[in-house]
Amino acid sequence: IDFIPLHYYSGCSSRSDPETYSHGFFGGARDYIASAIGFVKQRDASSFPAARIALNELGVIMPDDNDPKFGIDAGLPDIYWNAAGAMFAYMFAELAPHGVEVLGHSQLAGSPKIPEWGIPLPQYPSVSLLDWRTGLGNARYWALKILIEEFSPGDRLAKTTVAPPTPSQKCHGSDLVCPVISGPDYEPVVLKCCDPSSTITHFDFVGWGLPGGECGNFTPGAACPSDTKEAMSWATQECVGRNSCTLAPWPRLGDPCGGVVKRMVAQARCSGDKGGTVSQQSSVPPLSALGAVGKDGA
Repeated sequence: IDFIPLHYYSGCSSRSDPETYSHGFFGGARDYIASAIGFVKQRDASSFPAARIALNELGVIMPDDNDPKFGIDAGLPDIYWNAAGAMFAYMFAELAPHGVEVLGHSQLAGSPKIPEWGIPLPQYPSVSLLDWRTGLGNARYWALKILIEEFSPGDRLAKTTVAPPTPSQKCHGSDLVCPVISGPDYEPVVLKCCDPSSTITHFDFVGWGLPGGECGNFTPGAACPSDTKEAMSWATQECVGRNSCTLAPWPRLGDPCGGVVKRMVAQARCSGDKGGTVSQQSSVPPLSALGAVGKDGA
């Protein structure tokens, strides 16, 4: 076996609403990256560890992509192409260091229906690297071109971070503490009882997947069911009897519904009457940049 081929296409819930792109594209990509790294480990432990992993179809397929109702712009705002190109660069930066040796940016040319050009039906326009109106490269094309021209074997990836401001935390009179963790980053949260002599006594609810409700009335999510008992047992073991604790559901609780941006909610209680606070343990930024240091130090 020389190569093990894989395909992955991300997506989102709305074709025309950029607000859905971040969680849809990057949330799905994050989940797939974890799976792909698992494939690499399985390959390494197999009888063909020298086989190369080729993610030879990688991109985004938007909802209703082959619906013929869309016009010449395929119903896609210009910023879509930037978001899809950024997702490819993100996956390159995450997968290349783990030994995924081929990333194929699918596909070169697609379009909506253009009957006057002899194209009676759409052919996945959101996957195109070329602007069918001009024949020139779109933002997805240019993202790929930059990666090909500026990165090479032996380069050292340089990751940058931008820390968001830490929200102020205030103690309150309720013993109820409700941490919420959302994707695509799933950053851990710290629960802390305000009174140093108080402890976390128990959890009323812990949900992972797509739980509903709000603090004081959380409910399981039927669309993305997970083992609530397992989540409760895990949180109890991590926190009960302590003044503070850290909860990090991913990857500890697994993935109950792949390709979906999930969240964890919990409802905990502190002893005493001063309540508790919830804060991010670390700061993974909403903005990141990718760069490389070449073999010659440039």
